[in-house]
Amino acid sequence: MNQRALLCLVLSLAACGGGDGGVLPVLDQDAGFDSGPVPEDAGPPDPSGFMVQTVDAELEIASLLDLAIDANDIEHIACRRQNSGAVLYVRPVSGLYVVEEVEGVSGAGLDVSLALDNAVSPHIAYWDGDTHTLRYAHKSGSAWSLATIDTLRSSDSAEISLEVVPASGHAAVAYSDAMNHEVLFAENDGSLDWTLSVIDDARSNTPSVGLQLSADADPFVMHGVRGLGIDAAFLAQRNVETWQDIASIPDNGGASMSFAMNGAGDVFVAYAIASGSDDALRLATLRHGETSWSTLVVDDETFVGTAISLAIAPSGEIGIAYYDWQQSDLYYAHGSPTSMDHVRIESARHQVFRSSLAFDSFSRPHIAYRDAFTNHLRIAVGRAPAPAQ
Repeated sequence: MNQRALLCLVLSLAACGGGDGGVLPVLDQDAGFDSGPVPEDAGPPDPSGFMVQTVDAELEIASLLDLAIDANDIEHIACRRQNSGAVLYVRPVSGLYVVEEVEGVSGAGLDVSLALDNAVSPHIAYWDGDTHTLRYAHKSGSAWSLATIDTLRSSDSAEISLEVVPASGHAAVAYSDAMNHEVLFAENDGSLDWTLSVIDDARSNTPSVGLQLSADADPFVMHGVRGLGIDAAFLAQRNVETWQDIASIPDNGGASMSFAMNGAGDVFVAYAIASGSDDALRLATLRHGETSWSTLVVDDETFVGTAISLAIAPSGEIGIAYYDWQQSDLYYAHGSPTSMDHVRIESARHQVFRSSLAFDSFSRPHIAYRDAFTNHLRIAVGRAPAPAQ
């Protein structure tokens, strides 16, 4: 998973994309990529173990996107149109990818975040580049409701992280105000009304921010701080009505990071060092109830710590999608806090500014990303991990 905000108002569903009415074929089900288990003798021919597909050869999207997978192993993607910045929602319907335009706001280079509730209703948070407002969209049935979460914020390079309490549909979002160096939190009760709070406004906060909800729906926010003698990523927890830092990772000002929590309350953060010549990708682990992080170097090659997205599979395995900027390679690492292997998914062809990783119920990794050479939305689907011996 990766790691961003929300919205409401009535919107028209403008189908867009390929020449066939906005629908595109899903990955070949005969290759073992349907919603059921992968047959033992099936699987992608690529040595990486991934099957990669361009969703729509005519749809051009901007660099930032977000992927979620529902309980039926269906992919849902929020992204933005390359030229206009319009917010798009993409998912398969009857074996074909369908593209909907959620709202025609501007801001092609601005962030977008997606979450699903138990009714498989999408919730999307995004910036409106013209008004500098944080917006929220929720689809119920065939209609979208739109709302403004926050106004008068700088949206330039600011990240959004949206989560939803699956059973209730209550939404929460953490986001950064790049101009005022603030980290903020907003939540609703399932309605279109939002309650705002400030997580950090006293330090030089970076745009990087991520939100996770615990098993009890308590919010935890990871955010970077750089400057004023501080260069670290902080984990903040809400205590009644105030926020407090409960842990930090030194030497990382949030240049690029992604975090997730498991059901036991353990915290996992994939990150790169914020400055200096060390560009290695690292995994930091904080076990529930402990105060010290354990750290593992996942990949020590140069320029690998970008486009990071971390998620935890149902099997408990940790997955990290990331990009090697120097070689133009997209990678996937998987394993445990003490040992991880990595494979190259795309070799020397694609530039990736944001990847988004999610797992299906069989612990197969799905990675959505934009190919910067063609601006196409691409999806890579891997195989389930081998059973433990």
